[in-house]
This record gives sequence, C-alpha cells and structure tokens, in this order.
Amino acid sequence: MKNDNALITKYRPQTFEEVVGQASIVRSLKDTIAKKSSKQFLFVGPPGTGKTTLARIVARQAGVPDSNVLEIDAGVNNGVEDMRQLVASLNFRSMTGNGQKFVIIDEAHLATKAAFSAVLKVLEEPPAHVWWAFCTTEGDKVLEAIRSRCVRYVLSPVDDDVILDLVISVAEKEGLTVSEEVLGTIARKAKGSPRAALSGLAACATSKTRAEALELLQEVDTDDPTVRELALLFVRGKPTWALVAPVVEKMDTRNPESIRIVMCAWFQKAALSNRAPGAERALEILSAFEKPYPQQSGLASLLLSLGRLIFTE
Repeated sequence: MKNDNALITKYRPQTFEEVVGQASIVRSLKDTIAKKSSKQFLFVGPPGTGKTTLARIVARQAGVPDSNVLEIDAGVNNGVEDMRQLVASLNFRSMTGNGQKFVIIDEAHLATKAAFSAVLKVLEEPPAHVWWAFCTTEGDKVLEAIRSRCVRYVLSPVDDDVILDLVISVAEKEGLTVSEEVLGTIARKAKGSPRAALSGLAACATSKTRAEALELLQEVDTDDPTVRELALLFVRGKPTWALVAPVVEKMDTRNPESIRIVMCAWFQKAALSNRAPGAERALEILSAFEKPYPQQSGLASLLLSLGRLIFTE
C-alpha cells in the first residue's frame, strides 16, 4: 500500500489550471484577483473537494509568499485566545516578500462565536496588506457578520468521470498497475472528492478485484464521522476516559488499523500548520499513533494509544 498522504500532497493542485471539477469557480476567482475586488473569501463544500487548495492558490496568485500564509485549523485552534493571537500578528506588514499576509481558517465552522467575534473587527476594517479565506463544510455555521463580508464560493462534488480521469492519470504517473474495474470503483467510492480518490488509489494500489478494493475503501475513510468525533475530543484538550469510551464502543466492528490511519491523517495536517498554537498537541497525538497495529489485536492496540494520551502527564 502506498502512503495515501504522500499521493495527496504530491498531486495537490498548485495552480488554477490543475484544479479539477470547479471550472466556474476558478474563472470567477481569476477575475476577482485581477480586479482586486475582494480580499476576503468563503469557500464552502463537501470534504476533499478543494476548498483549502483553492485558498492556497489564491494566495499564490496574489503574490503572497508561502512564508506569509498563516493556515489555522479551527478544529484545533477554535478559541477566542487563539484568534486574538492571530489578529495581533496581523497588525504589521511582513518584512518578507511583498509585505502581504494571507490567513486561511480551515474547518471554520468549528470556531466558537467568541473566536469569530475576535476576528470581526479586523474584517470590518481590514488592513490593506491582509487577505482572508474561510474554508468550511458547513457555511451556515459561520457567523453571518463574517459571511456577509466575504465573496462566497460553493464547491460541488466532482463528477465521477472527472475523478476517474484523475486516478487514471495519477496511476500512470506512479507506474501503478491497477485494473479499470478497480479504478472505476475508486472513482465512484470517492463521492466527488479528489482527495478521497487519491487516498483510495493509494489504499488499492495492489488490489486485484473490485471486491478487494471495496473492502479496503470501506476501511480507509478519512471523513468517517465516528473517527472525527474521537479526534475532536482530543484537539479540544485532554478528555476523560468517560468521554472517550462511548465513542470507542461505536467502533467495535472497525479495523483498528484503519482508525489509526485516519487519526494520523487528521493530526498530520494540524502538525504541519507549525504556526498554529495546536501544533505541539497534534505532534503529541501523532506520536501515540505512529506505529502500525498488529493484526488480530482487536481494539487493544487502539485502547493503549488512547490511554497514553489520557493517563500520562
């Protein structure tokens, strides 16, 4: 099995021309940037359809150096103090590049109302050197006062035939021998998400049959709501076992190794946002899930990983 995060990172679009399935949004963004008609954006859409990717490309097209892009995961840093620290860092132009800064708030719907209020002032009177992009799967949960100050783009699931072209292209580039049947299965199970398709391709790189691919795709689901619930318990602090146990009980029929893979994928993104206050916590969590679980271990290995996080100082 290839590393799914490696494929996702390697084939993440770097330009508008590489974005798949969002042609009308790309055209509008190009026009907005050219006319400089807005520096505040709201990207709404299903997981893995390109919200954060588009925000990064907008930053690049606006001439903002990567070092001046501040990417904050609101699932990890969702409190008022986190946002106050962010706002304070925006008071002055950067000494590097063109002096501009670009803020990306990922999982924006998870920020608290108080956290949103902390950034509202700077959105009402935005400094000329600051750009904003809010990315969310649930646009209605973003404070109305913020929504009204942003250009809103709603991403749609990408058509299956476009997803199929993507996985065929990546498989060829990676030298993977994957049957048309398996590639078609990957495309359909991606549910319109290029990210899920690349993760599925990595998982099914050695699959010989559709049945085998389906089994693997069932296990490696980066948007699994139960694993997401478990992850959020930890990003918001050190939970008690009383809170964790009921969530784990819902997973008793799941392959624990697939849970570990998804937890690693979740916290890797937070850890890579090294300017975020939650990065240190994300690294601690990653260390608890770094080693693959032995086969036939049931939930024992998962319970040990969780115990390390809950009961150690």
